[in-house]
Amino acid sequence: MKKISGLREKCPDIALSTDIIVGFPYESPDDFEQTLELLHEIKFDSIFAFAYSNRSSAPASKFDGQIGEQEKKDRLNLLLEVQQGYTEEKNALMTGKTFPVLVEGKSSKKRECFENSEEKNLSQMTGRTESNKIVHFMSKSARTGDMVDIMIQ
Repeated sequence: MKKISGLREKCPDIALSTDIIVGFPYESPDDFEQTLELLHEIKFDSIFAFAYSNRSSAPASKFDGQIGEQEKKDRLNLLLEVQQGYTEEKNALMTGKTFPVLVEGKSSKKRECFENSEEKNLSQMTGRTESNKIVHFMSKSARTGDMVDIMIQ
């Protein structure tokens, strides 16, 4: 927590993410609650979360204390729900600000919010900010690999 506080003090706009595995053998309900408390305390920008997958080749597959599949699913869903609120909160803080975005290419999925664009010859593009946030935007000339300034709306 000291390191995170120090990072945020020196770089207030830093984006933090983490990986979390829920349902590892012997994870008690209290252990899981502590994980949720950590989410509430740190308020990550994003997380990569997974339910522990019991693979026969993994040493942990032989551990007693395996967590049931439904319990793992329930824990994962709750974790993702809690994090979704923090992700939305962090993303909302970006509204109205301009960020440099590395263009990754044309959007693979058409976004409704761009369908009514009055200007012709625009392509729906996607890219990432320096903090790895995905941004979708319209452009006539942006190409993969370009850095473009995009105002978040």
